[in-house]
Amino acid sequence: MKDKQVEESDKDLNEMLYLIGRFIRSERLSLGYTSAEKFGNKVDISPTQMNGYENGSTPMTLKTFHKIFRGLNKTKEEIFSALITGTKPEPNAKDFKLPLNQEQYVRQQLKEVLGEARSTELTSGGITRLYLMLTYCHNKQLKKSELKAKFGHKGTAYSRSFNLPLKAATDAKWISLTNPKGKRDSNQQYFTTEAGIEILRLKGIDAGDGSGEG
Repeated sequence: MKDKQVEESDKDLNEMLYLIGRFIRSERLSLGYTSAEKFGNKVDISPTQMNGYENGSTPMTLKTFHKIFRGLNKTKEEIFSALITGTKPEPNAKDFKLPLNQEQYVRQQLKEVLGEARSTELTSGGITRLYLMLTYCHNKQLKKSELKAKFGHKGTAYSRSFNLPLKAATDAKWISLTNPKGKRDSNQQYFTTEAGIEILRLKGIDAGDGSGEG
């Protein structure tokens, strides 16, 4: 009887790990990360481990679980809603907004690199767009027009709301050009630097809403 209970418990655990892995993969793809390896680099987890978590073959600690979901830009409330109550998670594209404490973290890092005036120049939405630019350019090198399209902007013009965070990211050396000397290069692309990846990792802060509740 005891062996049967253990067997059923193991089966339930494996099914749960599989469902969590599917959810992680789905959310990772919605963020634009086409491979587990790329996303693993963002959250500082090896490709082998990340693949194991996604296919449900590798158990994870609560700390790792939190780390991954923080990388997916999920608050603790969104994690609960998606996995416990089964409600549809919030979209991660143009409607995405950084939680307050994550926004404050990115703004503080920008202040340390470029000064207070530049950090306060960006609105809350500007900080969120900067963070998403780091995400998009980390997954794949993008032309400026391709990066603009990620935000649903059409036409050839570039708005201030797009240019301002991009300029801040490049000035902070969080995003760089594939050909810095050839600014008129038609194949010019943007990519996230190692310094930018460190910003994406949001090290040392909680993934919550900034209220201080654990």
